[in-house]
Amino acid sequence: MLTKDIKRIGKNSLGFSVGTILTQAIGFFLIPIYTRCLTPDDYGILALTAVVGSILAILYPLGINTALGRMYYDYYHDKKELKEYVGTITLSVLGISFTATLLLSVFGESFFALFIKDVAFNPYILLVLWTTFFGILFSFPLVLYQVRERSFTYSLLNVLKFIISVSLVIYFVVFLKEGALGSLKGGFFSAIIFFVIAGFLLRKDLVFKIKIRKLKESLHFGLPLLPHMLAGWILTLMDRVFLNHYTTLAVVGIYSLGYQFGSVMSLITTSINYAWAPFFMSTAKERGEEAETIFSRLTTYYMIAILFISLAISLFARDIIILMTTPKYYDSHRIIPIIVGTYLLNGMYYMIVNQIFYTKKTKYLPIATFGSAVLNILFNYLWIPRYGMMGAAWATLVSFAFAFFFTFIISHKVYPIKYEYSRICKVFVIAGAVYALSIVFSYDDIFYDIALKSLVLLLYPVGLFVMGFFTKSELKVVKQYLHAR
Repeated sequence: MLTKDIKRIGKNSLGFSVGTILTQAIGFFLIPIYTRCLTPDDYGILALTAVVGSILAILYPLGINTALGRMYYDYYHDKKELKEYVGTITLSVLGISFTATLLLSVFGESFFALFIKDVAFNPYILLVLWTTFFGILFSFPLVLYQVRERSFTYSLLNVLKFIISVSLVIYFVVFLKEGALGSLKGGFFSAIIFFVIAGFLLRKDLVFKIKIRKLKESLHFGLPLLPHMLAGWILTLMDRVFLNHYTTLAVVGIYSLGYQFGSVMSLITTSINYAWAPFFMSTAKERGEEAETIFSRLTTYYMIAILFISLAISLFARDIIILMTTPKYYDSHRIIPIIVGTYLLNGMYYMIVNQIFYTKKTKYLPIATFGSAVLNILFNYLWIPRYGMMGAAWATLVSFAFAFFFTFIISHKVYPIKYEYSRICKVFVIAGAVYALSIVFSYDDIFYDIALKSLVLLLYPVGLFVMGFFTKSELKVVKQYLHAR
């Protein structure tokens, strides 16, 4: 049964990861182009407008959209009720978002000038306002495909979005040479295209009416998450605002490039969570006490995987930066291992936060994230003036660590799971030893460095076997799988 669960999660994780990684990593795939066609100042403009777009995407829906992934399971047995529910939250979010965008477009210039310096409201921030509005609707069909575990369709849509978005950005940046403005234009026109596509996809899943009871239900679920999401925004993006205040636009750009590389870890763990979340909800509901044992063992396997990926990204960070960018961006590699560690913690957070979502105890989440957000602001304020972008990276890591440990305590109280702590500790010890060796065996020659670190990375699986990590039954399953192949 456990093998079947792993295959189910693995299949959906792979399917969701293709779409998620592509759609969220558009900037990453454009790095070789950006670092040759944009100045660090241009990169800084894109980083700061991304800050604006991200917070608007949180505030516009008032948390209503977050309810769909959970409330779907309360309505999916009744098609009429489900259509009314989807229609209610979709129309509500669109109405609220349009009103807010219109007001900010007319009256927002002086407001944004208080927080974002060196970035003109018109056209940069104005484009972001409307890009965010048009982009919100596309999330609704994606959530429906996620909860229905239709990973292929989910990924197909995101691949299409990736191709169109990248093509538009390349057209404006490379051919028209419009710099940061060209990148924002590409995102704007892509958002309009997929606004239309989303409307077409949702036509059979909703009815055009708003049910007040269902709206209140969604607000009851989603509003407590709003401070939680705002705190998450502070954790991941507030450092750019502080850097913009205490340093230069170029430093913001270099930091953001390194952050993009490190946040590849986030794309991977998020993709896995897209498969894990519906699996967790359905398994917890259908398999009772047996579910706890399943979650415990699968968490151990998950830790093996994400620690290996974290090592791989951290070990080759400098080499990849040199291969993909130009010398003016090389310093960005220094923050990558720290950001990878940050999103390793966030990946661990995903495994435990679903316990809180399942029990609908979301009122506890703002406490964890608000506390970590306060720490983030404090450490950014203290460390960035002294340590620059390294201070920003460490402030982010410390804040995420607090969020993880606090959430772990809450999740254990509302839905206790006996994790395999001793086995997980072994994985961390081996991973730490491998990373320490990679620092010792580091060379200036890039190709020699890549070859040697590849050998060092192989010590990770070897160490697991040497320390007797795997049980006999696990080794037997692996042998059977390899024999079948």
